[in-house]
Amino acid sequence: MKSLSLFSAGFILLLSGCSIMTTEEERLKNCEAKGISKDTCYLVEKADRRQEKDQSDTRLHEQNLRVIKQMGIKGLGLPE
Repeated sequence: MKSLSLFSAGFILLLSGCSIMTTEEERLKNCEAKGISKDTCYLVEKADRRQEKDQSDTRLHEQNLRVIKQMGIKGLGLPE
């Protein structure tokens, strides 16, 4: 029963977080509403997405390195 209530609480938090997020279309409209050209807004959005992906890739790479070090695997040409 306790795990069900924790699951319910987590689900509610997830839904509330989704309402805070904006879609790409909404962000582009907000940008254009500030008087910025559609092309510029699109380029900024694209750069933001690239930066988020790069940060995610970096975190994943670092996590993989930690796992490899914990497993004691050596000789893969990875930093010590």
